[in-house]
Amino acid sequence: PTENRMLTASVDSGHYLRVYVGKNCDELECLENLAASQTFIGSANNHYWILVTRSSRFQIGSEFTLNIFIDGGPVNDDCDSSFIVQTLPYHVNGTTRGALTDFEQDTCSISRNANGVWYGYTPPETKMLTASANDTLHHLRI
Repeated sequence: PTENRMLTASVDSGHYLRVYVGKNCDELECLENLAASQTFIGSANNHYWILVTRSSRFQIGSEFTLNIFIDGGPVNDDCDSSFIVQTLPYHVNGTTRGALTDFEQDTCSISRNANGVWYGYTPPETKMLTASANDTLHHLRI
């Protein structure tokens, strides 16, 4: 990719893939464990290699379908493109699928490897606000 993007590679039943990064086949670094589907951040100007192999239950080679796509990512993936909440109460069913990492280093108890989306709000007057993420997989920082 020419810019950092979330990529997904998948292969059909009975096959597995492994993703590598490197300039050539002699300098490969394994990025992901063997699986039927891998989602990873493709960093700009890196070359990625995908090895497709068959399940051990197949004794001979077999045909497969490999799918590779760029996950477009959410429009509010970075702070500069935050979704601005206009009125309260506000509720959204959102996604972090395709979101890229947000920080160069750990900050405010958020890992530099965390992928997140951004929202902004400016209250018209001083008041107590409550914000929550209603599941155990997502964390909210204000």
